[in-house]
Amino acid sequence: MPQELYTQRLLFAAICTVAMVSGCAHLQVGPSPPASPTPTATATNSPGICNTTQAPNTTLVTAMSSSITATTDPTYGTINGYTDAAGGSQTASVINAKTTDVIQFVNVDSNSINHSAVGFPNAKAFPSVPYTFQSASQTPQGTAISTSQTWSTGLIASQGGSGCYSQAFTVPSTGTYYFGDYNYYNLTNMRDVIVVTQ
Repeated sequence: MPQELYTQRLLFAAICTVAMVSGCAHLQVGPSPPASPTPTATATNSPGICNTTQAPNTTLVTAMSSSITATTDPTYGTINGYTDAAGGSQTASVINAKTTDVIQFVNVDSNSINHSAVGFPNAKAFPSVPYTFQSASQTPQGTAISTSQTWSTGLIASQGGSGCYSQAFTVPSTGTYYFGDYNYYNLTNMRDVIVVTQ
């Protein structure tokens, strides 16, 4: 391995490990293709509003945390970092919902790490890594989970594990909705699916 690339990788690992900078998920280290522009880190990467209580009409809460471990689902492959909060599991699970549900996401990470849930438009599977999210996904987008419209919780702070809630989302149509974490999809495969039935 060339010395310059080796040095870049060591520096990248040190920054991510010591500083726990969540923006590291968007950085790429290695030689740039000769004629292509080099990707850059995204904007501010600071959390949005923290709702400390769930909305009164919420019927389904999805917990997100880096301590929720990955599992391999026979239909959807690796899912990681999200689970139905009612079950209290520390293992990722497919989020099952009804068209009458109102869903909120809650960041329960005890390590003060910002998390998010961002829908992949028109996805029939998880996009390959590295995936480039729209920078607007760092802020809350939409109030309905859909494949045709952009939806995102935006970056949600953890408050040291006490829980910050996203805006409330409706799920008006049946289907399978793939989503991932803006900061950690590329870094740790933080991803899941919402399966909506009548």
